[in-house]
Amino acid sequence: MRLPIAPAWVRFPGLPIHLIHRDALYTIASEFGKPLQVDRQTAEHSRLTYAQVYIEMDLLQESITD
Repeated sequence: MRLPIAPAWVRFPGLPIHLIHRDALYTIASEFGKPLQVDRQTAEHSRLTYAQVYIEMDLLQESITD
């Protein structure tokens, strides 16, 4: 039996600097799945072009559309 949960890195490009911290990113990422961690460059603010969050996605859940 295969579980409908998959891990994935989600990128959020062009976020304002005040949103590039764990709590804000977890809130944003929770729209796509269960946030598990932010990557090192995001946590250390060493790359500001995008933030990256590792999540668990439920593949059976309907996707978010515009």
